[in-house]
Amino acid sequence: EETLVGTTRIVARTSSGPGIVSRIELLVDGVPTVTSTEVSGNNTYIFDWDTSQHIPGEHALEVKAYNGLDTFGISNAVFVTVQIVDDPDSDGPPGSVVWRSAGFSGDVRGSVAIGFNNDLYLGSASDTLYAFSHDGSARWKFATQGPIRSSPVVGNNEDVFFTSEDGRLYGLESDGRPLWTAYNTGSALHSTPALGIEGALFFGDSAGRIHAVSSFDGQSITGNWPVAISTSAIVSPTVIAPDRTIFVATTDGYLYALNPQGALLWRSEQDLGSITLGMALIEQEIETSSIPGVVETGVLNVLYVVSNEGVLFAVSAEEGIVLWDYSITGPLRSSPIVGTDGTIYIGTSTGLVALNPEIDDYTPRLRFIFPADDVGTPAIDSNETIYFVSRNTVHAINPNNTPYWSFELGSESDAPLSLRRDGALIVAGRNGIVSALQTGSVGLARVNWPMFQRNARHTGRIGIDDGD
Repeated sequence: EETLVGTTRIVARTSSGPGIVSRIELLVDGVPTVTSTEVSGNNTYIFDWDTSQHIPGEHALEVKAYNGLDTFGISNAVFVTVQIVDDPDSDGPPGSVVWRSAGFSGDVRGSVAIGFNNDLYLGSASDTLYAFSHDGSARWKFATQGPIRSSPVVGNNEDVFFTSEDGRLYGLESDGRPLWTAYNTGSALHSTPALGIEGALFFGDSAGRIHAVSSFDGQSITGNWPVAISTSAIVSPTVIAPDRTIFVATTDGYLYALNPQGALLWRSEQDLGSITLGMALIEQEIETSSIPGVVETGVLNVLYVVSNEGVLFAVSAEEGIVLWDYSITGPLRSSPIVGTDGTIYIGTSTGLVALNPEIDDYTPRLRFIFPADDVGTPAIDSNETIYFVSRNTVHAINPNNTPYWSFELGSESDAPLSLRRDGALIVAGRNGIVSALQTGSVGLARVNWPMFQRNARHTGRIGIDDGD
């Protein structure tokens, strides 16, 4: 069995003389794909097979030769594995395939993380973290003792960190070797870590504790860590403000703010309902405010949080006060993202919802709904194009709610979308295939919260990571 990429030349030879054979066909999985009537000499026929027209994975190749009476003989099947890798530097049209690659198994719920060198990392329910190079070729895989439901995080040195349901936080070098002995919490982990500017990883566990672990040595950070803030599980990723405040959402319905030493700063006054999806954190300039307890002018940090009951909340990050809420038709599997102009996008079971929050009176106004089924967490590129998956289809739409392009994925996808620095949109499907699609952009939008955990490395913080 061979592995094929790109356009592959296939040579076939017949056992009869050239005068008897009238044409010869190449069949892929029993379907005629390329026909040739040209004899290259010595009963030899040449086919140039474009593998990019087929889904990555194993395919059966056969040759069918016809004589002048249109009767035929057929060869034995040869099995090959196709890996679709085109030129990663190609400037194909938006929506075209940069590459598609098979190389993982198991359900992927977390977003694909992308390093500075455009290498990819994804965790799956098959108890494995997978690494792919920038051209889609499989690099290595690392086995854990439980499913990975969270998203990996890439550090400044291309190290990768991730949690598993086996209760451990893992740290690996970019070649897959462990950085340190896995940090064991003794409790199942679903929360994606956030990476602080000083190298601490913050994440929650199923026992309601928040851990702070050094990315350099895998040891607990000095202070109050780990901190028990709830009796309910923490599934949602933590996020970090420029002043290093850590924000936590739990399944008990409350938001919490902690300082870098683990001291509790506040708990939200209002029960928001169970929270398991990601949050968005942005900075807003305000001129006036009529809400008690909220600063009247200056910069206000705002958290956008979605409850499992289908309500989007805007919460002041300084005090934990709910600024407004907006009911959305559920069920939801999308975290909120925020465009350059402040528009909030969230996927729902019936479409992509776009909301415009008014800065002064904090009243959300519906901008549009783009109809689609089961929309996942979107992403926004540097051209302000919005991307999302609806069932088997990747959609790209313009900010004015008009369609741009779509791509049939051939599989559903549960993972939040990722965008590389070269503009490639990365999608992990349920069928074990990773796709890189051309967008015509230069990566993510540069401000606010344009994708899950804000950037392609999933640091989950604002202040120094624009474009990451």
